[in-house]
Amino acid sequence: DAAGRAAATVTQTRYGKWVAQLVWVAQHQTLQETPLGRLGRDTKVTLVVLFSGVLLAYLIGLGLGLATALVDRRGADVVVFGVLTVLFAIPPAVTGVLALSLTGPDPGVLLAALVVALSVAVFPARHERARTAELLSESFVLATRARGITPPKLALRCFRHSIGLVVAMLSMEPQAALAACLVAEQVFGLPGIGQSLVVAFAERDVGYLMMLVLASAVIATLLIFAADVITANLHPKLRGRMWERR
Repeated sequence: DAAGRAAATVTQTRYGKWVAQLVWVAQHQTLQETPLGRLGRDTKVTLVVLFSGVLLAYLIGLGLGLATALVDRRGADVVVFGVLTVLFAIPPAVTGVLALSLTGPDPGVLLAALVVALSVAVFPARHERARTAELLSESFVLATRARGITPPKLALRCFRHSIGLVVAMLSMEPQAALAACLVAEQVFGLPGIGQSLVVAFAERDVGYLMMLVLASAVIATLLIFAADVITANLHPKLRGRMWERR
């Protein structure tokens, strides 16, 4: 019957046993000792490194993408994107060790964020370069350039037209940069998820691992939802229509 199947789900399946174990642990331990409490403690450093690295990557990538598109020189493209591609191809562990040898034993969180940024900066740079080059061939941009617009204003106008794509990409970038973030934490010895993840795998701490997967899925979902809302409000045709009742 239905009651028997529900009871079997709780008592016999792996997920049911895991939930029951979490409930038991929550009743007999303090919050800091539970998987959720330990994950909350570990994510502070990880989130700072991850989001700082992503924002820094987009500052570098968008700036270089705009600059190479506006300059429109083949040599500049080859040099800039060649360097960014090499930095992407080099493992974050190698980049972190090289940075650690140049800065000393106490680099701090900023250098770890820089390692993360260098490993993913090629993606926003390429997309911004392609989008800006496409905009420069549009008739309204050609007319604006003919009227003598200054390069900074032209760059700002091109960026405003590509902001929707930037927001959409930015919502997906933390998931792609998470692996580089965990490696950077290990290289620089930062007390984040990277070290706790190694210990959890070694000790088969299923509760911690499942809580980490669940938290990652929730954060990714919230980021995508926020990007959709921001993009809809940035688009003139969609602004004000998103919350209309059908």
